[in-house]
Amino acid sequence: MVRLLLCLLASGLLCEAVAAAKPKPKAKKQGTEITLNVLPFPMAPSEGVFLDVRDAGNDVSSGHSANTTWTGDVVIKNSKKRDKSLEIVVRNSGGEAKSATLQWFFVSLGAADGEKQIFDRGTKDLELAPTSSQSNTVTSKELQSTQISRNGEAQAKGRKIYGWIVRLLDDDDKVIAQKCSDGMLEAVTRDAAKLQKLQSPRGLSN
Repeated sequence: MVRLLLCLLASGLLCEAVAAAKPKPKAKKQGTEITLNVLPFPMAPSEGVFLDVRDAGNDVSSGHSANTTWTGDVVIKNSKKRDKSLEIVVRNSGGEAKSATLQWFFVSLGAADGEKQIFDRGTKDLELAPTSSQSNTVTSKELQSTQISRNGEAQAKGRKIYGWIVRLLDDDDKVIAQKCSDGMLEAVTRDAAKLQKLQSPRGLSN
């Protein structure tokens, strides 16, 4: 009986040790809003994880109309609807499995005022096998812009797609890689005041 009790006790302690050794699953982030924080300098070490972003093109549809009002004004409207697609490749060159979080932000441009604003964003958790790569294609929401000409005088309305920001975060939510569509957006990610305006309803003016 004593031997049986000792065996059961040892078995219980072994189970607890095995359970403690298992990695805990990463907690799910609450809420759908993704905030773009100021890019730290220097960034956290990537430890063999690399990010590459390629333009996967636009889907564009156009419309045209021309009419004469009862006052004799000639009104011509040209409208465009478009979205933006990106192919995002994440590569793990190391010999161990890695986990990371991918974030992407699409930026629009006011057709009339030129103000820039984040209009779409997304996130995805990645599990990267050793010496492997993953390709993810993401597509923005559709935007519409309209060019109106009345008796030769032009007026612009709506918003156009301007660019994008893509980030890769480690398990501690530290930025380990970032790619931007141009140098202006790269500079904005390092400026707290401009970055706040880029994410606000009013947008960032030139």
